Amino acid sequence: MRSVDTKFSLSLLLRQVERKVAALLVPALEQADLSLDQWRVMAAMIDSGGVPMAELAEASIVAGSTLTRHVDRLVDRGLVIRRIDPTDRRKVIALLSPRGESTAHDLRRLEMSLQESIVERLGNDHFHVLTTELERLDAELD
Repeated sequence: MRSVDTKFSLSLLLRQVERKVAALLVPALEQADLSLDQWRVMAAMIDSGGVPMAELAEASIVAGSTLTRHVDRLVDRGLVIRRIDPTDRRKVIALLSPRGESTAHDLRRLEMSLQESIVERLGNDHFHVLTTELERLDAELD
């Protein structure tokens, strides 16, 4: 059996790229006093009108146990509102407050600007192929 060279390990490569892309956001997140996970939670709620907590954990790629702590902090800061789901009173919905919506949109614009700089580095065609294949891999692994 052939040994796997770590520079070709898909999981390590994906993690390394994710870390580098996330690092581009860190200065803006620090200025907004947000962690990367808190930003992921907020980003999953943009223009949603509210997301059930279970769905929010999956959409934000944040573990459920950690999600509650992040949402608590965001609620304390006035960025997120928690409500009982009017269609199913057993569920809790999280949504961005007006202040949270404004903060999230500002950060999303910055994120899109950073993404454009990556597109410029790779070229539009290569970026499109990369994102298409990552989406395909994501779907195949479901």
